[in-house]
Amino acid sequence: MSDISFPGNHRFAFTVFDDTDNATIANTRPVYDFLAQHGFRTTKSVWVDLPRGPPSGSCLKDDAYRDWICQLEADGFEIGFHGVGDGDFTRDEILSGVEFFRNTLGHYPRVHANHQNNSHNVYWWSRRFPWPFN
Repeated sequence: MSDISFPGNHRFAFTVFDDTDNATIANTRPVYDFLAQHGFRTTKSVWVDLPRGPPSGSCLKDDAYRDWICQLEADGFEIGFHGVGDGDFTRDEILSGVEFFRNTLGHYPRVHANHQNNSHNVYWWSRRFPWPFN
């Protein structure tokens, strides 16, 4: 028998990690309202800073978006970290962004997923995806 336990003493769990690329309150809140109404709690990833590349989207430094993200967490959604933002950030910007996340949500990120092309990722661009996708 496994030492892993799941909520409600179930034998498995299903989860979703929402990629924050292009996310705004207008295009994302309806999805989370639907999930909440039906008892689902998933992970919503966030950026701290506005994207510097082609993806668009909101970030924690936007007051209305930050308020909505904090409400999502209070409603039981997990808030994940998708890096500081899209694009290259200096180490100081990354450290500052992680602290901003902590100051905003009251804890450091508990889950992280690299954004595709940030050079501070462990793996990026051609080394991130195996052939034939690289």
